[in-house]
Formats: sequence, C-alpha cells, structure tokens
Amino acid sequence: MHIKINQVISKILAIMLVLSIFSCLLFAYGCNKKQEIIILHAGGGYDNLTYLNAQETFTYYYNQGYRYFEYDLQLSTDGKLIGTHAWEHLETKYPSTILYEDFKNFKLQNGFTPVNEEWLMEIIQNYPDIKIIVDAKADTIENDVLILQRIEQLETIYNYDLSSNIIPEIFSKEMWETAKQTTSFNQYLFSHYKIYYSVEQILEYFNDELIWGISLPNNCDSYFRSQLYRFKDANKKLFMFTPITTDEVLDCFNLGADGVYIDKLSILP
Repeated sequence: MHIKINQVISKILAIMLVLSIFSCLLFAYGCNKKQEIIILHAGGGYDNLTYLNAQETFTYYYNQGYRYFEYDLQLSTDGKLIGTHAWEHLETKYPSTILYEDFKNFKLQNGFTPVNEEWLMEIIQNYPDIKIIVDAKADTIENDVLILQRIEQLETIYNYDLSSNIIPEIFSKEMWETAKQTTSFNQYLFSHYKIYYSVEQILEYFNDELIWGISLPNNCDSYFRSQLYRFKDANKKLFMFTPITTDEVLDCFNLGADGVYIDKLSILP
C-alpha cells in the first residue's frame, strides 16, 4: 500500500517538475521574443487601395491590436490640419485653395472620409495608447515645421498634452535644427526619403536623444544594409518602409529592423 502511494506521489512530483520546466521555457521565450512594431502606413489600406489616410480604417486596425499609425498631414489654406497623400483618391480634384470646412466634406473614392485635426484629437483622447507618426507633406522645410507647430497649438486649444502620442518625422538636417528649437515633442523619427545622406551623416546630424528612430527604405542599397548595425549601436530604433510582400517584411526583420511601415496586414508573416 505504501509502495503504491509513493509511486503516485512520485508521478505527481514528476508531472509538476515537467510543468514547471515548461512554464520556465515559455517565460523565457516570451521575454526574448522580438516585439516588432507595425506602423500602418497612411493609416492602413483597404482592399487594394493605399495612401488613404482614412478615418474609417483606424477602428479596424486598432481592434486588431495595432497602435502605431502614420498619417500624411498638410495645412489647409486657413492653417488647419488635413490628411492626404494622393489627391487622386479624393472625389474632388486638387483645388487651388483648400479651406478646412470644405475639406471636411470631401470623400475618398470609396466613400471613406479623410482625416482632419478634429478627428485626430478625438481618437488620441479616446485611445491614449496610440502613437501617431506625422509625415508632414509641405513644399518647404518652413512649412513642414508649421505643420508640427499647428499640432502643438492644438494642445493649447484642447488643453491636452500630445507630446507622448505624436512622433513627427524629420527629413533633413535643416528641418531638425528648426524643429528642435521651435517644437517640444518627446520623440522624433528621422525618415530617409526626401534627402539622401550617408550613414555617417545620419549618425552625425541626428545623434540626439530626442531622435527615437531611423526610418529607411526597405530596398536600400548594399552599403546601407551593411551598416545598419551602427544605428542600433547608436541606440536608435530601426524602421523600414514600405515592404509589399511577406518576403520583403521578413528581409527587413532579418536585417535587424525593429519595425516596418505596411499598407495591409496580409503581408505579415
């Protein structure tokens, strides 16, 4: 009888030991698993449409668990934020003047609504865990910075601190020198697509603790690919835009990217 009891106890202890080891392995895996950041490019696409900057896509992607959204912002003629990248998606052709109240009535060709500053403030206040990457779509550095300054004006208008939710993209040394003197966001992201710099120049010009990350095209040349580790060594997050296939996404992560800009979820591995 005692032998059988001892056998049962031994089996129970063995099972508990196996479960304990398995739990430890799962914990270690969870701690070491790379947490990639997925940024929804222009707010994310819909079907085969991209560059939408549409209000309606936000809820879908947010409910899927995504928290990083990039939007293309311009200023209306009367100095307010409007979201558009490609005017061909709008039912209205590019007008000579773009008054804010008129823009609010514009529709995308699929019936969606382009983003505007009131909507942006609403979602940030209702979903405080999101991050908005701002791609300022202006024709000069000065106007790019004016877009960022308008965002900070909204802080005063709404009495709401946006510094933790907004991450402006910086495109040049000159823009950065102006932006860091005239704006006060907690983080910025250098995006390497308007002006070409060498790796050495990027590390020199944007070696600032406020520059949270470096964003590069996913088809960057072999020189850049061989030097990507230097951005990580400089304690910068590395992002790549904009892969369009699963293989390209995997290539970005194999190169050491912390995140990617994507248009649709179906390409994620």
